[in-house]
Amino acid sequence: MNTPEQAVTVVDIGGYNTKRKSNEGIVLPMKDPVSGEDVGFSVFVRGQDADVHRKRMRHLRNQNQYELKKNPKYTKTAEVVEEEGIETIVLMIAGWTPFQYGGRVWVYSPEVAEEFILEFDEFRDQIETAIYERKLFLEGNENTFSITQSMSLAS
Repeated sequence: MNTPEQAVTVVDIGGYNTKRKSNEGIVLPMKDPVSGEDVGFSVFVRGQDADVHRKRMRHLRNQNQYELKKNPKYTKTAEVVEEEGIETIVLMIAGWTPFQYGGRVWVYSPEVAEEFILEFDEFRDQIETAIYERKLFLEGNENTFSITQSMSLAS
């Protein structure tokens, strides 16, 4: 506690707020799992502190509580847990730079994002790790990419 005679140092902690950048999203270059080199396309991903993620987590908790009220022995199956995880990852993808696979150019849409996540486990892991890596969404991290920009580039 400071007395009136002591100087008070005020520290700006704004750089530790991850909410703004989590909402805006970041550019996440996809990496080759063996070499660690960029594979040539990036995914625009939001962080766990984004409003959309928090809303999703509240929805899942409320849904679980509802099911438990109906049946106190309710337990989610592994399939339900996996499906909820995939839906959450897809929700957190805001776009990507187009890429080619299987003779087609993959342009971002939520439906195509789900197909991508189901098809490419390694990239899904990279995206999921980034969503929950708060340091990527700190104010000093310069890889922010606004959702508006990412959506227009992904189209």
